[in-house]
Amino acid sequence: MDEDEYPVSKPLVLIVDDDRLIRVCFQDALNDAGFETITTSEGASAIKTFSTMQPDLVLLDINLPGKDGCQVCRKIRSLPSGRLTPIMMITSLHDRAFIRSAFEAGATDFLTKPIDPELLAFRVHYIWRAGQNLIKLAEKEARLRMLKTAVDCLPIGITLT
Repeated sequence: MDEDEYPVSKPLVLIVDDDRLIRVCFQDALNDAGFETITTSEGASAIKTFSTMQPDLVLLDINLPGKDGCQVCRKIRSLPSGRLTPIMMITSLHDRAFIRSAFEAGATDFLTKPIDPELLAFRVHYIWRAGQNLIKLAEKEARLRMLKTAVDCLPIGITLT
């Protein structure tokens, strides 16, 4: 068994929605599916919570008091730790303009309410796994760049066959 296959701790999901019932429903579904969850109801606290808790994935409603979901998404993406974190935007509006705005803000995926809790858990798990693979790829690319820099600095030539 490869230790990379099984996370040591449960993935942490930040749920951001101004509707308490939605937050509780999402939290129950994701906890049952093996995720840890934290919740908040508005944009500014979502950014603060993201910065302090470093969740593995964010479920983010578009319509929030204060900063809307797109503003929150942009701010999270501007943080070094938020560059690769999966962000799933959620709304009850079926307007293509909102969907386009969400993706332009940096959303990874988009869901419309109402959402079946089992489907939500499946989608979150899938997007989280994809995000983990992206993070591993970025780490390997950084190591490769460091190795290339080291090799380029060597005073001798190296030939690969």
